[in-house]
Amino acid sequence: MIKKYRNVCLILIFSIIAVFNALSIDFDNVVDFSVNLKALSILIENGQEDELDRNKYYVLNGIYSSISPKIINRNYFFYLNKEDLINPSSFINKIEAGSTGLTVYLKQSLTQETMDMLNSSSGVSDELIAAVLDDISDLIKKESIYSSSNFTGISLSDELIEIIDINPQITEEIVFLNRLLLEAAFPDEIWPEQLELELVYGEWIGTDDVIGYKCILIVNGAQAFRIFNRLKTEEASSLIIPINSKIMVVAKPVRVITLNGERVWELEAYYIRKI
Repeated sequence: MIKKYRNVCLILIFSIIAVFNALSIDFDNVVDFSVNLKALSILIENGQEDELDRNKYYVLNGIYSSISPKIINRNYFFYLNKEDLINPSSFINKIEAGSTGLTVYLKQSLTQETMDMLNSSSGVSDELIAAVLDDISDLIKKESIYSSSNFTGISLSDELIEIIDINPQITEEIVFLNRLLLEAAFPDEIWPEQLELELVYGEWIGTDDVIGYKCILIVNGAQAFRIFNRLKTEEASSLIIPINSKIMVVAKPVRVITLNGERVWELEAYYIRKI
């Protein structure tokens, strides 16, 4: 039993080191693993949550469940809406200019009616924005928008490339991948999609005892694809981590929130993997 426990610990340690190296995280910025939930709970109870260093990374694990309405609602797709745009005018103007492989591709996907509006418009109206976003939504549900020519000069994370490589075939996953690709291509124009999950029944790495607890993790970017588990496990892509799986997370604290009358920590997740 001791040998088995030691092997599990070694696997976790090596996994953590690999994560820090991949994310270029300096060990000096990682909280001592002995800082655990009990200590954090005491800070919350005593109203001392400001003492928690929000510039440090925490490593934790536990069983997770999704609480994002966007995941729970099976009719929701990750299409672009006007509310998703940081700067609608800039987004429309870049597509109209067609100065990159991707913007040329997106412009060519517009209907003739939308093109007529684009060519005749003296400004970026709400009607034009809606028409362009509707056409792009029709496009991103059909196939991946990725190609080497479309994304020449656009930086993509290793995690996003990993999703591209598995070539999702299910509509929900294709749309989500395309949404992530658009976020990468238009970082100043599109807000990153954020999902929330609840982590329960786990521990902060390094604790002597398993402590039942909960916290909320905010996940965006390619990491969000890993928890996009609306589909049945056998239908989903290999990168998807099923609900009720045990996961390891590298995260930074954001704030304390009230959830169902209970004060819990909300953290921003930088890396998630199944363990």
